Amino acid sequence: GKRSITTTHSTGAPAPANASWPLAARVTGTTSTYNRGAVRVAAQETVEFASGWFELRDVEVSLYHGPDVVYALTSQRARLHRDRREAIASGDVRLSLGGGVAVSAAGFSLRGEERVLESQGPATFAGEAMGGLAGGVTCRLEDNSISLTGGVSFVWRRSADDTTPLIVLAPRAACSRDEAAVSFSEGATLMRGSLRLQGAAVRVQLR
Repeated sequence: GKRSITTTHSTGAPAPANASWPLAARVTGTTSTYNRGAVRVAAQETVEFASGWFELRDVEVSLYHGPDVVYALTSQRARLHRDRREAIASGDVRLSLGGGVAVSAAGFSLRGEERVLESQGPATFAGEAMGGLAGGVTCRLEDNSISLTGGVSFVWRRSADDTTPLIVLAPRAACSRDEAAVSFSEGATLMRGSLRLQGAAVRVQLR
């Protein structure tokens, strides 16, 4: 059954040895949910501390842009603050962008007030006909956009057996999900087979 993690019930369970604040509640063996505006969190195990922090295990996070779920994040662990609208996910973190495209990173942090989701360290992304790597990924719910920084590489294939994929190397990239386009405002190098092009500003239309 579902149980709201915003409700505190004292169970008397001992606090973890490394905890620096009193344990207020532990909920296990159920799906706990937390809804706050554009964010919904579900977890199989929830430990609530008197400080307002929750420690979660086997976590699923849904993030909304308007009425639509635009990001679905899963992780082994997460920490979430009840009032600050902050969360940090870690442990085999996978962020689904829809359309079969997913981003993987060591962790993601959520700043709820700013409606920003940011990778902790480098991130890889993969889809049916594309893949790549970036030094960092920032997703903004406000305008449904994604920023890639710290050096970006993309590989696009026209089909699964395409032997001459389009390769793009750039310092940074910005993706407008509503327009299905990726812009490289600081220039990019495009390569396909023996062809090599460089541009001061490049825009790739995804559909």
